[in-house]
Amino acid sequence: MRSIMQKTNGSQFGLQPAGKQELAFRCCELTRSRSIELANSIEKLKSKI
Repeated sequence: MRSIMQKTNGSQFGLQPAGKQELAFRCCELTRSRSIELANSIEKLKSKI
């Protein structure tokens, strides 16, 4: 399994590292902003109860 991952990582990241890293970074940013929004809405609901 690890050897397969190393092969794909070597070919993909070797060709275009910036694209892959930026994509992962954007996914993280999106998830973080979504979780913050979710936490805020939960706090609002708590204050209403």
